[in-house]
Amino acid sequence: MRRSSNGSSRVPRRSRTGGAEGDGMGMGLHLASAALWLVGVVGTATAAPAALPGSACGSPPVPATLVRVTVRQVVDGDTIRVRGPRGAELVRLIGIDAPEVYNGERLEAAARRAGRSAAEIRAQGLRSAAFARRVLVRREVGLEFDVQRHDRFGRTLAYVWLSDGTMFNWLILREGYAQVLTIPPNVRYAALFVACQREARAAMRGLWARE
Repeated sequence: MRRSSNGSSRVPRRSRTGGAEGDGMGMGLHLASAALWLVGVVGTATAAPAALPGSACGSPPVPATLVRVTVRQVVDGDTIRVRGPRGAELVRLIGIDAPEVYNGERLEAAARRAGRSAAEIRAQGLRSAAFARRVLVRREVGLEFDVQRHDRFGRTLAYVWLSDGTMFNWLILREGYAQVLTIPPNVRYAALFVACQREARAAMRGLWARE
């Protein structure tokens, strides 16, 4: 969910771009330690659907550095609360956007832009949040950062890695419960994310499914 007003149809039909503010990288976990954690921590199995023929949406490799945290709460499909070495943090997932969940001005604005009712948009947001909750709540995950560490609202910007070596940002896009949101300069996986959204839409997964 974006802090600024945003909208969604089922999942909005195109990616959006915007600006952000932040600062540099933070502390990390060496690859060897991360690899031991990935194989040693018991987590949710995340069996993704088979890729479509010719798909460019392949699972990315685990990065060299990760910051280990525990997910305490899923706020919505693209925002979580975690606790880690820096204490409690609000984390905004990089490169994705989920439909609005909470009643208010942003939800109403999203509904107007999508040409749908606020109730429809909120229902989509609840489905997205439910998917994130099933995978993430009370799980130990790794955070990977891009060029900027925080956005202008003070939220930590990160890619979230599950204990089985799957990136959650990638997974929720591929399952169709979020859309691409590219905000330079945090564009490390932008091309991959676009490919995953195309695949999810073609396969009518998640919020792309026809009612």
